Amino acid sequence: MKIKKNITTVLFDLDGVIIHSNEIILHSWRAAAEKYHYTITDEMAGKFIIGASPEYTLDNLFPNESRQTKLAMHNIVNQLEEESDYSLIPGVDSFLNQLGNYHVKIGLVTGSWPEKINNVLRKNLLNMFTHIVSRNDVIKGKPFAEPYCVAMRFFNSNPQETLVFEDSANGIQSALAAGAECIAIGNNIQLGKAIHRVCDFRYLEITNNDPDYHFNDSDFGIKILNNSKI
Repeated sequence: MKIKKNITTVLFDLDGVIIHSNEIILHSWRAAAEKYHYTITDEMAGKFIIGASPEYTLDNLFPNESRQTKLAMHNIVNQLEEESDYSLIPGVDSFLNQLGNYHVKIGLVTGSWPEKINNVLRKNLLNMFTHIVSRNDVIKGKPFAEPYCVAMRFFNSNPQETLVFEDSANGIQSALAAGAECIAIGNNIQLGKAIHRVCDFRYLEITNNDPDYHFNDSDFGIKILNNSKI
């Protein structure tokens, strides 16, 4: 028998969950690193860049550099990311628009910064987020729990009734550390805890036909389609 999970709050990461951006992020960090004669391998990128806060990236990849050099590298990354165009993850706009029809709190929790966030949301007409937690709102970003804890405090939400959509190992770790439920988008990395994984939002359905996550006090909820595993 399926265990009913009630959800009052749904939180989304931005990069890799709402927009295709990992390649742009990696290109930006590699360009900054090369200027200072560093090389970033794929292994380093997966562990210290994708889904991580810039402070976490800088401290782990360039621990011996001065604060001034780290700030200069970070500025290069920010400029390159802000100048880039991003496409949406398949199905996410439709999913978000449907979600807005139900009594559920919707938030955005991202390591990006307000200028980039606002540009992405404005260009794609995504105005359904009641609260947005950016890198400017936390001291310790992903993979630490603080970003999702801050979001849940904004919403006055119970972690056990909060569902997070994440794509990276660092983001998933952050969500789980905060005590939330998590669905991984396009990620098959094993983190020691069984979580649902889907290729993209086309493999999720909002329905009253036996959903995996029920919206609180509703027959409707989010169902993961059978052919969605990755």
